[in-house]
Amino acid sequence: MLAALLLALLALPARADDLVGEAASADAAIEERVRLVLAHRLEGSFDVLAADVTALAALDDEREAKGLPPTGLTDDVRYVVAGLAPTRDAQREALRAVLDAHPDPVVRKCAESRLEADEAARADQLLADDRHNRRAGVVNDFVRPLGVFSGGAFLAVL
Repeated sequence: MLAALLLALLALPARADDLVGEAASADAAIEERVRLVLAHRLEGSFDVLAADVTALAALDDEREAKGLPPTGLTDDVRYVVAGLAPTRDAQREALRAVLDAHPDPVVRKCAESRLEADEAARADQLLADDRHNRRAGVVNDFVRPLGVFSGGAFLAVL
């Protein structure tokens, strides 16, 4: 009787065809979304690309809810959007936002190297370091003579 029940269960229609069809349609939808992202990048549409990021994030959430793996494209598109920011400061903020979203290692490395390669930020840091060194030099010039009158010098005289 158990064998008959198992045979009856095997005869029921399986959903494998539906799963394959769903995966194929999902891949086509992702492919179309990537085409749109590339078209928007070529147009230089910063605002439209920002909307694409939210759409891809929603698609990833939807796929995770269905038990499918996320596309992994959201981080990549965030990085592309950061490259289109109109000003240097906006670009740096967008790159920091990419890093705050904990992207995959490749995107993280690209964003970090782009932040480090910013020559204007490096120049700002050098100027800040120079101001610090000048202040430290003034303090050192004041403190250095006091070292001569320390207790060690007094003991050396005795």
